[in-house]
Amino acid sequence: PAAAAPAGAEVGQARTLKISGCKHDVVGPIIRGEYQLSQMNHGKPAYKKVAEGQSVEVMIYFWDERDGAANSGWWIGPAIGGNMVWGHHPNRTS
Repeated sequence: PAAAAPAGAEVGQARTLKISGCKHDVVGPIIRGEYQLSQMNHGKPAYKKVAEGQSVEVMIYFWDERDGAANSGWWIGPAIGGNMVWGHHPNRTS
């Protein structure tokens, strides 16, 4: 996701994020859009999609290594820590 933060600001300081990629026919329309800082999870910010009229909630959140390294990183899904996800990036340092 691209951060909509001032130049030089880190993602952790961003109040909003925007996803504009993902060309997948099903997943793309679900995850594309603007996200607002919602809460903290595992010491990093979590973002909720701003979507009026969309029936499903979409979150971007960080999961630490408590469930193993393969399960850590940044996730996109309908709920923090849920089993259903639309995307994952294993980066644990940002």
